[in-house]
Amino acid sequence: GRPLKITSHMFRRTLATNMQSNGASLESIQTVLNHSSKRTTVKHYIKTKSQDYIDQISKTLEHMQIIASETLPQVSSFLHSPQNLRIADGYCTHHSMAEDPAFMCDNFVKRGNCYGCSKMVTTPKFLPYFRTLLLQKKEEIEHVKVYGSHLIERIVFETELIDTLIVKLEAL
Repeated sequence: GRPLKITSHMFRRTLATNMQSNGASLESIQTVLNHSSKRTTVKHYIKTKSQDYIDQISKTLEHMQIIASETLPQVSSFLHSPQNLRIADGYCTHHSMAEDPAFMCDNFVKRGNCYGCSKMVTTPKFLPYFRTLLLQKKEEIEHVKVYGSHLIERIVFETELIDTLIVKLEAL
């Protein structure tokens, strides 16, 4: 893959957030970051991961294209075009993803999925995948409890997102 660029601010914010999520006191975090004011630490560095994640993809399903059926000739020819990429949960219509093996879409890199991208298309055909994914996420919640509430909250949010998507697909 490509090297990940991390700024010192990103590193310090991640460190502060992880410390807070693992139960470190505000004073400890302030000391580690060498801040003279607690306000600076709270305002600029401690961010709840789940809130960042929720802010990042809160409008996800509004952007994603959900098509009732692939059987219409126009829809089928569009989705199965060589310029589109079939992925586990739908189709990516970002032409560079299909045409350039070295290209990786920024939306995928940032989120680890394509749900926030307007170039993502899914249909009821992918319901079995989403149902399996929902079960996996529910099992994952049980296994990550030792890592703290921030991770559980993020996975719960993903679970709710997938559940909402399933409801929308079943309604078609």
